[in-house]
Amino acid sequence: MNKKLFQLLSGALFLLVFFLPEVGISVEHERFPVNDNLQRVFSEIPGGEVARIRLMNKNDESWYARWTLIESAKESIDTTYFILQNDIFGFSFLGLLKKKAEQGVKIRLMVDAKMIRQYFRLVGIDEFQDLAENANVQIRFYNSIPKSIIDFVKNGDLRYIFSSNHDKILLVDGRYVITGGRNIGADYFVQPGEEKIVYYDSDVLLEGEILGREFRTAFEDEWKMLGNRIIRADKINISDQNIKLEIARRAMQCYMEGRKYSSENENGKEIPEKHKKLIIKFNEELEEFKNISSLKNFQLWRGERARATKLLDKHSINGQKDQIGYNLFQFIRSARHEIVLQNPYVVLTKEAWEELKKASARGVKIVLHTNGPKSIDVPEALAFFSKEWAEMMREMPTLKIFMAPDNLHQLHSKTIVIDGQIALVGTYNLDPLSMIINSELMIVVNNPEFSSMMRLRILNMTESSVECKIRREHDGSITRILGPENFSTDAELRKMNLLVKLSWLRPLI
Repeated sequence: MNKKLFQLLSGALFLLVFFLPEVGISVEHERFPVNDNLQRVFSEIPGGEVARIRLMNKNDESWYARWTLIESAKESIDTTYFILQNDIFGFSFLGLLKKKAEQGVKIRLMVDAKMIRQYFRLVGIDEFQDLAENANVQIRFYNSIPKSIIDFVKNGDLRYIFSSNHDKILLVDGRYVITGGRNIGADYFVQPGEEKIVYYDSDVLLEGEILGREFRTAFEDEWKMLGNRIIRADKINISDQNIKLEIARRAMQCYMEGRKYSSENENGKEIPEKHKKLIIKFNEELEEFKNISSLKNFQLWRGERARATKLLDKHSINGQKDQIGYNLFQFIRSARHEIVLQNPYVVLTKEAWEELKKASARGVKIVLHTNGPKSIDVPEALAFFSKEWAEMMREMPTLKIFMAPDNLHQLHSKTIVIDGQIALVGTYNLDPLSMIINSELMIVVNNPEFSSMMRLRILNMTESSVECKIRREHDGSITRILGPENFSTDAELRKMNLLVKLSWLRPLI
């Protein structure tokens, strides 16, 4: 063999072995013909651009990316999250925003009102009020609880009580964006086994001027909604939380750089005892997380290319816009070969059920990767999925369903790939709460290389998952062979049966 050819083949084999374990070398790579109908649907979506994009599935890298992007901010940071937890990740995130505000960066922060009450305190939100002391910081809580109650009474519709801002946006300097499934908290950034719940999730990092403007519009649509609570500084600040946020930031920064934040004297000044206790507390919390100490080796970009990319935005039930539902169904109608869905919560609306049923009738293969009884954290969603999965398979003969096997493989990723050509990733669950009630975002990428990468990662995960099975009888009925109920205890089954009887609950999940 020619020596140069041998070297080229050897190098190619090395790259294959080095990079593909993340996407799975055991799953066959399938190239589908270009689907002109998908191209047409994509082209009819307004806006978008050929933007640089990076898919991020690793928890530690997604946290590093947020930290690095915020540190790089020169002018503005617009950020909204459904959940911001009261742990070292949430406090250090606020501490980093505080530091950038002190450097002159204009910051707008929005968090869902109901989730703030769950993770912080029923009374008192001192960390946010103290952060709002800085003139460069504006903070709002989305859809205040009094507003949601008023809307419920006025409309006679429980969905207004449940309505939330499920968007996840970090927009820096108007052109750099991170969006996807992750909220801010340890659950989303540490490794399986280090917390009671640790998710597998998907984010994208984007760079684009036009997309930046579209994300700002999506942010402002929810920011300006009537009923959002404006957070202002305390008139009388009895307990200053700014020191706590700063200590959390420094502790996180040190830990990510592979060192420990010291509770000894700093700059020749004695550290107050209460501050030492905070340093010790945050250091002890960080020591549980073994895989977030390599920030120095992290690169925001690794040679990612620009792809044809568009943003789909959906308002909550309080607004009018829904670009996601319409275009998602258009993509499903245009599918010729395969639809791959990865989603943690599957309680299909009537419309989604019918569109997938029609796709299956056309011979389109459908692969659904979702959570099972040992990996899901929303029992109500599991109850209805457990009731309906077999009927889905009966009505969709080409459907295969795979369940994540345990809490070490817990899914929170919301991704879809159609014909290996169109990829969608964002915040959108396959349930009524996302499809009808909440505000949501999805990024659409029209590129076979990017889509195939996402497809292979999903299919690789199905290999370590449990496949649901039915048997089709001669009379057209089905027999359940293997499904969620086979992995549920008697107590769990009783609870699920009870929840299913509460039919009014299904439209709220």
